[in-house]
Amino acid sequence: MLGGLYGYLPPPSDEDKPTNTTTTVWSIFAPPQTILKPQSKPKTTQNSLPTRPHSSPAIAPSPDDVVALPQPALVDVTSTVIEEHDPARPNDYEDYRREKKKKEVDVEINRELERRRQEEEEREMREKGNLVSTPVSAQRVTRHQLPQHPKIKIILSFNPASPAFTLPLHSHSDTSAMDQEARNGELTHHVSKKPKLTRCISEAEIRDEFSHHQHGVARINNGSFGSCPKSVLADQQKWQLKFLQQPDDFYFNSLRKGILESRAAVKDLINADDVGEISLVDNATTAAAIVLQQIGRGFTEGRFHRNDTVLMLHCAFQAVKKSIQAYVTRAGGSVVEVQLPFPLASEEEIINEFKKGIEKGKKDGKMIRLAIIDHITSMPCVVIPVRKLVKICRDEGVDQVFVDAAHAMGSIKIDVKEIGADFYVSNLHKWFFCPPSVAFLYCRKSILSSDMHHPVVSHEFGNGLPIESAWIGTRDYSAQLVIPSAVTFVSRFEGGIDGIMQRNHEQALKMARMLANAWGTSLGSPPEICAAMVMVGLPSRLRVMGEDDALRLRGHLRVRFGVEVPIHYQAPKDDGQPQAGARDKDGIITGYARISHQVYNTLEDYEKFRDAVILLVEEGQLDVDSWEEFNGIA
Repeated sequence: MLGGLYGYLPPPSDEDKPTNTTTTVWSIFAPPQTILKPQSKPKTTQNSLPTRPHSSPAIAPSPDDVVALPQPALVDVTSTVIEEHDPARPNDYEDYRREKKKKEVDVEINRELERRRQEEEEREMREKGNLVSTPVSAQRVTRHQLPQHPKIKIILSFNPASPAFTLPLHSHSDTSAMDQEARNGELTHHVSKKPKLTRCISEAEIRDEFSHHQHGVARINNGSFGSCPKSVLADQQKWQLKFLQQPDDFYFNSLRKGILESRAAVKDLINADDVGEISLVDNATTAAAIVLQQIGRGFTEGRFHRNDTVLMLHCAFQAVKKSIQAYVTRAGGSVVEVQLPFPLASEEEIINEFKKGIEKGKKDGKMIRLAIIDHITSMPCVVIPVRKLVKICRDEGVDQVFVDAAHAMGSIKIDVKEIGADFYVSNLHKWFFCPPSVAFLYCRKSILSSDMHHPVVSHEFGNGLPIESAWIGTRDYSAQLVIPSAVTFVSRFEGGIDGIMQRNHEQALKMARMLANAWGTSLGSPPEICAAMVMVGLPSRLRVMGEDDALRLRGHLRVRFGVEVPIHYQAPKDDGQPQAGARDKDGIITGYARISHQVYNTLEDYEKFRDAVILLVEEGQLDVDSWEEFNGIA
């Protein structure tokens, strides 16, 4: 039986058997001729081409139209190899870019024409009401009229003094070059830079975009799961319905092209050289598994020596530590953890401890096969000077460098060429407004990138990681397909994503200082190594004495006060002496709150948290065991 994505074809009966052995599968079932890709055959001149009437798609092509490649007989029918156009392959990227650029220009032209139409309608209304009589120098131009005026050249120009752009119309007498274009019937668009929005998103519109958030809850924990606006969710639902309405058409004609468009958007955002360096995966955990599987194979295949090391920060994400355990240590590798101090006074402390870790990893002639560096650590949260640490790795002969930047995209600026790592991953659902879950994995072009594979093996295995990741079986790919919608959403803000990052950074610091001043505590790190998340010391009288205490306090704040914020336990030094900056008037600070700031947050969210902590201290509920009873978990 002939199976697969095309369905199952029954064997023909005796009377249906073809007498001509060159008959193909497609000549029997007669698909539309547009999907056929002719095989190599001698070219014929135009004069020698035979004339024949046009046939309908239902009529099968003759054997001369399709050349069958020699293949083993399959249910007594000679099959023909028909190659599909695959828009996910890198060689289609230039065509995709040209098409995308043309669409962008068309959108801006339509937007400007609509603006002019509205202005003229307003003028007509004013004239009818005898309110204002204003001469109009330009005639109304509609989209349908544009092709009827071949001597009009449209130039999109931008006024730096105004966010709105103008669309002047030049007559055919402007330049000889314009005359030539008009004679050719061409409509030329000149775009010097991306158009600016006529206005930025308003506070009311921001509230509406996130109105699906649960009311009455102070969500100051964007760092854990992110947030997705309604406009992006609406686009996601369109993709989901597109699949449900016609899955086959979605798979063959929409999915791969959509994923390629998303990969191209990421490439531009992170300044990668080529779209082939970008793969879309579920999350940073998946990307870590991809990288660490490749390291594990190096040990099992004998390319690495036993006890060669993987270097990581001690505060690396727990899933990454488990992946090292699953793929590296079981294969004979060893692990060196770099102990970072906290609270931190400067990034120099990070650099010094990292150098000590490299020295330890190379002890006794061992090689460091992989260094895993967080760009923003999760708990406690600190921005790591990755560019400097990557350079240290190169100078010290570290084989490969993987930057785990789960919190970076939409939180800090990313330039993968400047950073210089071999692999770089960041989630897009945390700080870049995509729905959960989607992340990108950047693999710098090298001999290493050919040995990267998705942990879920599908029929795309061996076609390169970007293609493997684009299809891992039937599932919901909509989160990967709405990345362009997220790009559109952030462009509605003043300064785009850069403006959002700057404002979130400033507001997070402002709120953190307000909380620390109210509680008489301090911040866990200086402003220059904070992004949109900041560690704030909790009053020592709350007596957070371990990880369990931190978890119970977090649950108590959620249930009783409607505040969602992660709590971190920071153990004192072994000698029991307080660390610098880790003491308030009542004792050693061992509890820290990691607050986040995103565009939907308001001052009231942080005031609610401030007042809840003050109330807990004033009530004298200093024994966290009592919080269990309130939470209903005693």
